[in-house]
Amino acid sequence: MTRNGFTLIELLVVIAIIAILAAILFPVFAQAREKARQTVCLSNEKQIGLGIIQYVQDYDEVMPRHQFYDGATASTFRTWQDAIDPYMKSHDVYRCPSNPYNRVKVAGGQVDYPISYAPNEALMPNWDKTWSTSLARIDSPANTVTVVESRAPWAALSANSIIWDSALGEWTAGYYAPGAPKPGAGDGDAFHHNHFINTIFSDGHAKATKFARTLSPSDMWMTAYECSQDPGDWFCGWGDNQGFFDWAAQNAVKQEYR
Repeated sequence: MTRNGFTLIELLVVIAIIAILAAILFPVFAQAREKARQTVCLSNEKQIGLGIIQYVQDYDEVMPRHQFYDGATASTFRTWQDAIDPYMKSHDVYRCPSNPYNRVKVAGGQVDYPISYAPNEALMPNWDKTWSTSLARIDSPANTVTVVESRAPWAALSANSIIWDSALGEWTAGYYAPGAPKPGAGDGDAFHHNHFINTIFSDGHAKATKFARTLSPSDMWMTAYECSQDPGDWFCGWGDNQGFFDWAAQNAVKQEYR
């Protein structure tokens, strides 16, 4: 007898095979998509790194502040993005395509720069600090963090803020703009792509790295230098030595950053 179609068993077998293939391939496609976004984000950071280098060359080799008042009127609040903006071609470079907060305004400033990247506050102190950081202060530019990916509302971050702060706690406290997506319970202030954080270093290069690797075996955040300039910071005296960072990299750092 001639058959004109499939039996129910054959159809179920085909469907099961398709389902198994989908279960295997969909995560692979998702990872490939995220890898492509990470590459775009890294390209953004390379442009930002070049912009910072150009700014520093034009301003006596001194890093910009992460927030400051406009020099002309002393009434307009600005951020580090404003400082390097003349060297950038587009504001789109300040937005990581994977960051869920990339439509949320970063705290401070008059321009709606999105949450995506934040500078190291040891290199770019706030407007009210009596000190600034010059290139001469940076002993190892290729191993010093200048900017990292961020999901925090703050205009700058430190190593300790990433170690200890919770994005969910800041969201609950109302620091994020209304309508910002709710962070997960384990989310910290830095943003990552599959546990890798795109990072700009002081010599201008950018690469993906684990946050824990910026702490140990050596602190790439110049925390001891920051505390020497501003010993009143909340972590100075206990969270500014290499022994602490070696411990934190193994014990205190959130799993997403390891």
